Formats: sequence, C-alpha cells, structure tokens
Amino acid sequence: MEYDALHQLKDQFESYPITISFQQQIRADLIYVNFQLNQFSCKILISDEYHDFTNENRLVDFFLVLFALEIYEESEDILEWAKEMEVNADKYLSYYRGLNEVVNHLKSVFGKIDACVTAFDYQLRTGVMKELMKL
Repeated sequence: MEYDALHQLKDQFESYPITISFQQQIRADLIYVNFQLNQFSCKILISDEYHDFTNENRLVDFFLVLFALEIYEESEDILEWAKEMEVNADKYLSYYRGLNEVVNHLKSVFGKIDACVTAFDYQLRTGVMKELMKL
C-alpha cells in the first residue's frame, strides 16, 4: 500500500470494533447503511453513484460512511447538504438534524471525521481510490 491516506484509513478502521451493513436502498445511487461502533449504532445515508458499497470491502464501506459525514460537516446548512446529496431537504430534515449527534459522538472517539481520500480522488477514481478498491 503506497498511499499514506490509506494507511491512516486502515489504521483507524482496525483500531475499533466497527460494523457496517446495508440497510435500505432509497434509489439506485442512494442507500442507508447501519453503522455500529461499540454500543453506538446509527443510520447513515450514503450517496453511492459508483455502487462501491458491497459489504465485501469493509474499508471502502468505512470510507463511504466517513465521506458522507464529511459532506455533512462541510455543508453550511441543510440546503447545501441536500443539494450535494441530491435529496429533497424537507424529506430529510429529521435525518439531517440527527447527524449532529452522530458526528459529535464519532469525533469524541476518532478525534475528527476524516475520510482520508479527497472528493477529487473519489470522484475521478484516481490511483489512491483504485488502490482502496483493491484492499
């Protein structure tokens, strides 16, 4: 593994008892997954336009969860978040409000929310993303 970002992601994932499982298909590119860390469990909405979530590559699944939470953190408000996720803001208002508690809890464990792979690398499928897909 030649990318430091992937070492960081893998180390973080392997340091905790994390379980991620498919929960519900919303549309072809949007799914809910169940994320569990110790006794903490939550539902995370993932934009998965490339159909990367498989339950077979747990590190990719972890990346997708962190990436979804980064989108929340980087959004100014629900309208920006909804635009990024391509969802109706009214329909996901309750979910969006609950993300603050999720993010705060995970920050208390991880220190920060960091998917380790940039949006640019993810969307353009650069070398770091290709390497992540192989792990």
